Amino acid sequence: MLLDSGSQRSYITKNVAESLALQGPSEVLCVSMLGGESSQTKRTKRVSFSLTCVQATVQAIVEALTIDKICTPLDPVELNLEKYPHL
Repeated sequence: MLLDSGSQRSYITKNVAESLALQGPSEVLCVSMLGGESSQTKRTKRVSFSLTCVQATVQAIVEALTIDKICTPLDPVELNLEKYPHL
């Protein structure tokens, strides 16, 4: 799942949405890449689900569009867990 506060939409993969049995209406989506040089029109589902914080009772309702793949595989990032004890 990708939550991007700078984006107009949030996205969830179709596989995850199906495994959670999320349902919603279909809509047509026009996806434009940075700079608007290329775009695609796709039919997708709009689903809603809630996210709950592990350590508190905070809950957020998220509305997201289903897509096959959110991004291409990313290179691994070195993470020193000693710097991040909360992880």
